[in-house]
Amino acid sequence: MPLGESNRPALMERIDKPRPKFRAAAIALAAAICLSACEPLFIFPGGELAGDEVPPPDNWEFSRDVATVQLETRPAAPYSVNVWGVHAGADFYVAASDGAGSRWAQAIEADPLVRLKVGDKLFALTAARIGEDPEADDAEMTQVVNAYVEKYNVETEDNFVAGAWVYRLQRR
Repeated sequence: MPLGESNRPALMERIDKPRPKFRAAAIALAAAICLSACEPLFIFPGGELAGDEVPPPDNWEFSRDVATVQLETRPAAPYSVNVWGVHAGADFYVAASDGAGSRWAQAIEADPLVRLKVGDKLFALTAARIGEDPEADDAEMTQVVNAYVEKYNVETEDNFVAGAWVYRLQRR
């Protein structure tokens, strides 16, 4: 019998044995690459939004039937998320319920240039935070809260928008 032949079955068993830790790490790495290189998926953020930009509309009424929109921040290193958004009057709004704890809201504070995808339409916009001056922004904030209440059936008095960082998305 050649040298090492008696150890061959044990060696082959070790080679053929699945490596669950390696497999889990490989799957996690593949998922991370996919998620960072594509649009947001459910609650997972994504990168640059796909599509050709179109001019912003004069009226956002068409967005009424679109429950979730996609918002892209950080033009230099795109970061996109799925969010709820509403139109109120002639403008479109998004709200970061966690304010300072929201990565996308922090990105807007650093650079207000955003892109918004509603259905298959992609718009280049600028975000302006409202609600910082309660006296000046009170009527606008009331209009936005009412739009969220109507569209998403949230409570009028106790809802996330009232304490959120709310952004008006407007033409660049």
